[in-house]
Amino acid sequence: MFKRLFDFLLALAGLAFLSPLLLAVAVLIKLDSEGPVLFCQRRVGRGLRCFTLFKFRTMVPSPGGAEITVADDHRVTRLGRLLRLAKLDELPQLWNILAGDMSFVGPRPLVESTVNRFPEDYRWILGRTRPGATDPASIKYRHESAILGSCAEPVDYYFRVIMPDKIRLQKAYLARQSVLGDVMILCRTLAACCRLDGAMAGGNGLDAAESLRAVRLRPQPIEPNDLYAHPRSIALRPAPSLQESTLPEFPACFGEIAEARGWEMDAR
Repeated sequence: MFKRLFDFLLALAGLAFLSPLLLAVAVLIKLDSEGPVLFCQRRVGRGLRCFTLFKFRTMVPSPGGAEITVADDHRVTRLGRLLRLAKLDELPQLWNILAGDMSFVGPRPLVESTVNRFPEDYRWILGRTRPGATDPASIKYRHESAILGSCAEPVDYYFRVIMPDKIRLQKAYLARQSVLGDVMILCRTLAACCRLDGAMAGGNGLDAAESLRAVRLRPQPIEPNDLYAHPRSIALRPAPSLQESTLPEFPACFGEIAEARGWEMDAR
């Protein structure tokens, strides 16, 4: 209850305080490239209910484009690179937080196809919390695009290595979730965004070796039992069917309903 009140008040203050910045970014997006200001996509929320997530558009509209975003993706616009680097493209999610679809801190919202690959995990995770704008996994994988850009099979690496590690971190976060812990995660996220280091999707052309050195990636062996271990016993309920939530009206004139991709880069 307190977490929801904290999210609501902070999102309301953020929208009021940042409204000039939101308007300026919207104008710059229209001047930079053709297409809508907002990118809208169906994501899975608490209780496996779907909602529409909002972001500032950072790519050129390209139906049927590549499923994933890696470093130096040609679809990322010039302005989009800066927005992704500073995480300004995430600001419209203040509306999602205000509407109750998301929290400031929680597992990043995923598309249905990704959730369906790990149904038991996300039935448990999303049964206990709303998806969020940031979490420990987002902080650890801030340079996810650069990592995947260095892989011969980025989609396979994402689902085989990165996603199991993210799930482990998300369960660990929920095991010791607290208000003070959420504030610390928000501070770490803001500090990371202010550094503006360059190994982001559509970044500045880091080669594979340099990208991996930048993130200091040290893959660890993961045992199957470790992926699902949790200090509490888990009583799984039958998974509810995915369904649309009712979302308050949003200025849809800027919006674009994008085809759901298998997953989207979510750096911290």
